[in-house]
Amino acid sequence: MRKFMWLCLFMMLPVFFFHVQLRAEKFDPEKFLPTKNLYSDQELQKRFYNMSFRPFERDDLAFSMLVQKDWKDIPIKVPKKQLEQESASLIPLAKVMAPKGKRGIASIAVRYIKVPFEVKLSDWVDYYLKGNGLQPLLRRSGTFNGRRVEEVLWRSMQEGKTYLARMTLSRHGARLFIIVCSALETSFRQYARIFSAAAISFAVKNKATSEFAEPMKIYAGKRAPVLRFHYPASWTAKEPEGLPKGKSGVDISLRRKLAGGKARTLAFLHIKGISKTLNRSPDEIMEGIKKDFMDAGIKLQGPMDHTEITKRFSGGAMRAKRWSVLIAGEAGELAVAVFARHDGPIAMGLLVPSFKSGPLAWMAGYRELEIAARDLLAGSIAEKGRKPSEALINTDPKRLVNRTMYQLAKAVKSGNFTEFHEGFTMVLKKKITPQNLADNFRSFVEKKIDLTVIKGLDPVFENDPRIKPDQPLKLSGKYYASLMTVMFDLTYEPENSEWRLSDISIRTGPPEPPPGKKLKIPPRRELTKLTNTTMIDLAEAISKNDFTNMYNNISKLWQKQTSKEGLADTFSSFVENEVDLTVINGKKPTFDKTARIEEGKLLLEGHYQTRKMKIFFALKYWMDADAWKLVGIRVWTKR
Repeated sequence: MRKFMWLCLFMMLPVFFFHVQLRAEKFDPEKFLPTKNLYSDQELQKRFYNMSFRPFERDDLAFSMLVQKDWKDIPIKVPKKQLEQESASLIPLAKVMAPKGKRGIASIAVRYIKVPFEVKLSDWVDYYLKGNGLQPLLRRSGTFNGRRVEEVLWRSMQEGKTYLARMTLSRHGARLFIIVCSALETSFRQYARIFSAAAISFAVKNKATSEFAEPMKIYAGKRAPVLRFHYPASWTAKEPEGLPKGKSGVDISLRRKLAGGKARTLAFLHIKGISKTLNRSPDEIMEGIKKDFMDAGIKLQGPMDHTEITKRFSGGAMRAKRWSVLIAGEAGELAVAVFARHDGPIAMGLLVPSFKSGPLAWMAGYRELEIAARDLLAGSIAEKGRKPSEALINTDPKRLVNRTMYQLAKAVKSGNFTEFHEGFTMVLKKKITPQNLADNFRSFVEKKIDLTVIKGLDPVFENDPRIKPDQPLKLSGKYYASLMTVMFDLTYEPENSEWRLSDISIRTGPPEPPPGKKLKIPPRRELTKLTNTTMIDLAEAISKNDFTNMYNNISKLWQKQTSKEGLADTFSSFVENEVDLTVINGKKPTFDKTARIEEGKLLLEGHYQTRKMKIFFALKYWMDADAWKLVGIRVWTKR
């Protein structure tokens, strides 16, 4: 069902948080939902497994996360009928528990649910909290390693005991994955870092290829002002008849078939473009949209809080109103928004059931309102019916990634992220500042991670890039530098006929040989020469008590990790005991094991037989600029 793997990381991965809600002094996020300075690399390797799960032998549900080594894996059983109804309830996938002890019961559980429509993650969280009567103590949204998340902390009573639970949600295609970490309130903070390690590291095996949960279509109108936007394939589009000159429009609706062949409308979005030559004010346009619905038999009951609309959009001139209505005698709501655009206002009227009576339809309706407005206003799809920019189509993905990574390397080196911030989409710029970026990449700056090692290299992509100018461009891969491997997950979106960064995750790891590059074991004569050179360098360094020359001859990778003083300290006992290794001059080594290459390193083991002693060696070499250079050495003697 699952396998275990050792985790080897250079650093914890970047975490971006955009906003925190309901922040109280008692429930400081960094105390209960910490993200900073969790564990050192050594602690991660010593304390955690990167545990892989494959629930029900299904790759589409497979995932991995960090789990402390002494935690117990609890078997999961799910009835077949429940598995067949993925949209009906939360389905458990995995559970691990802390060892029983003084701190009480603590557990990490993973569940999932399939959402039948395109919905916004934060709306689904609202639905879950209200449906279960939960009052959040903390709530925030953000990004863990390129994966958008919603997090909630709440209190509950179980068998007379008070618990705190942390819920981390992320959407991957049509599925929502939910990590629930819980412990007694009195001991929750003692487990908080362990919970964060699981929540931050969580990664699904099969990543979604689209930002949308459903297959999408593109509506492309021909009348001016031109309307062009995405909408889910489960919706239908219909253009109204008899529109006067200077106006364009389309109605899209989400309908479900009922027994007997009839269909019921679950959500309805009425969109109009009004030419600026008509000189219509936003209030006049809003009244016109409202009248369209009233003429169709919708009965207004009273005003509602319009912030449900405005909170979904940042910046830009807009006017919004919202009413409770009756739809054929059933409770519903009407949301109307008017947006400013260069060629004239865009008006949108959304009709949905009330949240209480039809939560999924309500969520699907507001999600499509956001998608359509984003496309119509931000230019994420080519406007005015133009063909997509040739500059977007003809983009060289390698050059695009190189430009981003060089700018990031410069920002990390200087500590100034202002210029790097300029390459972001307008939406992301409004969510995070250059200082936020500096905070998120602080570990890179403090550890002096030198990303300039990638200069002169081309990225190697996980998959062949597919550029579609009306969709986000996701590029993932690695740079195989001699000093480290740099891994990236970058998402770009089209904005003003150029690709701009909308999501980023960067990690570093030990150096790896590039795929396809076959390292060959040198001939025996070269192995002998390589060994003799290393051992003579060491012999002279010990004899002179000066390791400068030896240090200059080791690989750049090792030079980054040690110093000549470090080498001297390693072999200090040889110097103090005046061990004379120069006796190997003129002798050939005997190789006790066949030379081999493991994880890109050439390994040599053997000995020198001299009159006074036997000198054993174990040497490791790394390919550095097309030459084998020393990256590890162990030497001992036997008389």
